[in-house]
Formats: sequence, C-alpha cells, structure tokens
Amino acid sequence: MDIIEIENKHTSGVYAKQALTIVRGQGALLFDAEGNEYLDCSSGHGVANLGHAHPKIAEALYKQANTLVTLFESFPNDQRAALMEKITALVPGLDRVFFCNSGTEAVEAAFKFSRISTGRKNFIAAMRAFHGRTFGSLSATFNKKYREGFEPLLPGVSHVSYNNVEALEKAVNDETAAVILEVVQGEGGVYPASMEYIQAARRICDERGALLIIDEIQTGFGRTGKMFAVQHYGVTPDLLTCAKSLAGGVPMGAQTTALRRGANIVIATPGRLLDHAERRNIAFATVRALVLDEADRMLDVGFMPDIRRIVALLPRERQTMLFSATLSPEVVGLAVHVTRHPARIQVERTATPSAIEQTVFPVPEHLKAQVLQRLLREEGMDSVLIFARTKHRAERVARQLQRANIRAAVIHGDRSQAQRLAALDDFRRGASRVLVATDIAARGIDIEGISHVVNYDAPLHVEDYVHRIGRTGRMQAAGRAYTLVTPSDEMVVRRIEIVLRHKIERRRLDGIDYRAPALVQPDADAIRRYVETHRQARASSV
Repeated sequence: MDIIEIENKHTSGVYAKQALTIVRGQGALLFDAEGNEYLDCSSGHGVANLGHAHPKIAEALYKQANTLVTLFESFPNDQRAALMEKITALVPGLDRVFFCNSGTEAVEAAFKFSRISTGRKNFIAAMRAFHGRTFGSLSATFNKKYREGFEPLLPGVSHVSYNNVEALEKAVNDETAAVILEVVQGEGGVYPASMEYIQAARRICDERGALLIIDEIQTGFGRTGKMFAVQHYGVTPDLLTCAKSLAGGVPMGAQTTALRRGANIVIATPGRLLDHAERRNIAFATVRALVLDEADRMLDVGFMPDIRRIVALLPRERQTMLFSATLSPEVVGLAVHVTRHPARIQVERTATPSAIEQTVFPVPEHLKAQVLQRLLREEGMDSVLIFARTKHRAERVARQLQRANIRAAVIHGDRSQAQRLAALDDFRRGASRVLVATDIAARGIDIEGISHVVNYDAPLHVEDYVHRIGRTGRMQAAGRAYTLVTPSDEMVVRRIEIVLRHKIERRRLDGIDYRAPALVQPDADAIRRYVETHRQARASSV
C-alpha cells in the first residue's frame, strides 16, 4: 500500500488530498518520492516565510530539543523571556504576549481577552474573512463551506461588508467587545484593506469602547514589506495575532496586546471600574488622585454605593477632586465622605451669555406638541436642541416631530452608544435639524451653531436651566432659548427669574386656541362594548 492509499484510508477527511506525495523541501523547492522538483508557490499556505529546511531554523530546533522541549508558562524560562522581548519590540504599544500552538488558537485567545477586558459579548468580523476552524474562530470565518455542519456557532458574531466604513460604523455598538479584521484578505483572491477603512476601524472602536483585533496570521513577519501589515496604516491595534510564520512554519501561535500594561490616567464609570477591579485588571495601590466629575448626576442615577466601594479600595493618602453643577445635601454628604479638609472653589452659578434671547411660552400640557411644531416652522429654526424631562417623553416628542415631517433625532440613557453617536453626527451634519435629549444624555454635548434651545419640559433646577440654554449663543454668537411653561411650572420660572435678576419675556403664538380642552380618552370598557355590539350587528346582517 503506497503513501496516498494509507492517508486516504486513515485521514479525517477535513482536507482534500492532492495526487502528489511530497517528502522533502529545500528553500522554495519541494521534492516528491521520485526526486522530482517543484516550486512551492503556496509556502505551506503562507507560513514557511523563510523557506523549507532553513539551516538556522533546523539548528535552533535541534539545540532546543536537546535542552528542553516543553515547559508550562507558570515557570519562567530564559528562551521564552528572550522571545517575549523580541516580539514586543516589533510592535510598539503592545507589550504583552500570550503563546499558543496555532493561529486559530491565537484568535480564540484574542476573543477571550476581549470579553474579559470589556465585559461585553459580541464581535464584528468582515465578509470573506478567514480566521480559523476552531469553534470561536470559525464563528468569525465567513465562508459557509467551512461553517456548514458545525452551526450553531459562537453567538454574538456578525459580519459586515469589507472596506465599508459606513457598515462598520452602524454595526459597532456598546455591546461590541471587539472588531476583528485582516489587513489583507486571502479568501477567493487578494483583497487589501483601504487606508480609510483601517483608520476608521481604529476610530470607531475608540469611540465606542470596543477593542480592535488585527489578524496577521497570513500577513505578519515581513510578508507585506513591513514586519506587520498593519504598520502600513499607522494604526496600533489592541490585540494582534500571528502564528507559524513566527517560527518559520513550526507550529506556534502568539497574541500580543496592550491590555494590563498600565496607564497614567483611567477614565471610567463606577460600575465598569469595579468590574475591572474584580477581574484584577486594575490595582489601586498606586493611585494618587481621584476625580469625581458630575457628582450630582452620578448620585441621581444611583451610583453612590459603587462610589463608596471604589473609595474603600483606594489608598488613604491621595488627592480627591469633586466637580458638581449643584451642591445638594447629598453631594455635600459625598464630599464629606471622600475628602478631608477640602478647599471649596465655586464659579458664578447663574451666569448666562448675554447674547441668548430668552422667551417663555405659557401653554397647557396638552397643547405643547402643537406649539412646538409651530415654533419649529418659524424662520431661523435651523439647528434646534430640545430638552425633555424623561427618556420616554424624549422618545414621544421625537416620534411626533417625525410624523410631522420634521427631521428629528433623539438621545437618552436607553439608546446605545452607537445610536447616540449616530444621532449626534446627524445633528452636527444637518441631516437632522432637531435633536431631542434628556439632561443626562446631553451632558458633554458641544456642537457649534445651535440656533435655538427649546425646553419642552421646564427644568427642575435653576442650574439645569443655565446648562441647557448655554448650548446656544456660544462664542458670543446670537442664540435663542424657548421654554414651554405649564401652570404647574410657574414656580420654577419665578425661581429662575429671581436668580437671573430679570423677568423673562412671555409670548403666545397666533392661531392657537389656548382654551381648547384636552381630548378626553373614552372608557376602555365602553370601547370594548362598542366593538362587540358592532361585530354582532355585522354578523346578524350577513
């Protein structure tokens, strides 16, 4: 029985066999059992980047096999330490290495590191991608011929069009752990990524808190003119995978990362910071400063227990800074808890730009939508930021405007990060001339050219009023602030006027019947009785 027959008898059937038996290689040449010479154009699927039987590789393998063949990573080793230093020196910014046996294992490791680092579950890969054949990497591989028979695969993996920035922008959200990309795809041809695409992938991941994995298993170690193909793009990924080309074709994989390398400044929400602390991704022993920004808002949304837990983990000797737009008793209590003998610095609490023209529109609650739509059709309402008190009211206002053919976007706490960023981008570009927001979601919005701010719901605090209307009239530009005021809001308006030390102009719109009663909703039982009676009448007439 010859070699081909033996292999066909015992093979798993995963790979289709060629009718050619190779027994030896030398450089770029392969030789069959009869000594016939062939030029190896596949280079072992791209892994034998130094050719076959390279004397230096053979010498290194022989020497190491006679010294120590295997050693678990729990024990430090001179050769492993030297290899770690060499690999990390090749990729500035990535200074951690995980070793494994193959490229597909390196991809699996990158997925695991991404999930444990971000606390998220989902991944975005590209159409035509090939990342391996084990369970996780196969989930990121696109071609059905590799996937059939093994599904369902890893949940939460989706594919988007390659070199399509818009598709990637829409796919990545605040549930995405990582985006995994090949800089050059090799399935069904050779497809290099555009400069714009890779750089946009880096930006999108940064904006949305996802990690960027670059798979260099087919392109790493000099095969594109640089040590790694991603270096052509001026981008540093969060994780980079490489494999057999690392060792001239010998089974080996590696995944390099910047995770756990340390940072001078960490910016996080309390919950996410505690997640990292529990996973031991962060140590607090060397923390020298704690900054609590927007403390009043953090207390509003229930972060006080998390803040207390974080403070308990920090060194007692540190600098603490607390910033708050308001100083409620709860904020003062927090300051007492986290500081010792603090200095208090207070800026002018009610200053409003003189260029902002302020107007109050007294209106019954049931006529607010009608008044708002009339205002938005006035000349000059070019870029309008509308504030609603709750996320449900913000959604309702946006839907009402959209039904009235007014281009409106919405942001609030229940919208994903991707949705909020898309809404802000539409508003900034003018694709939506109206943005409806809640106070918490609107914190940090800095968009030039907002012509009007409309308080659909009057704010509860004077400071919130100042923050809201300060979004217009920036840099001494003219701006207008309108507030829709119901009878129950009059006390709030009076407090605002007392603090501002001037009356705010009142105005009513022509053509609106302010005395029109609110529509009374019919009784639900009466509706059911009417429907049932009508159904019976129709049935009897047939």
